[in-house]
Amino acid sequence: MTRKKNYHSQPYWEKEKPQEVKTDKLWFSYYPVAGKLQIAAYFPKDGEDIKAKVEYT
Repeated sequence: MTRKKNYHSQPYWEKEKPQEVKTDKLWFSYYPVAGKLQIAAYFPKDGEDIKAKVEYT
């Protein structure tokens, strides 16, 4: 029987600052140390950009 491992380290999005690029409709955030790319649809609301749908690769 294998036991489930519990990992309690800090998430990569809290550890490092991403390199970000915004197009007209998409917001790309790349985390180089973690090797993760986040792609989000966004829209402006009250002067801020709000991420609507987020996909991780």
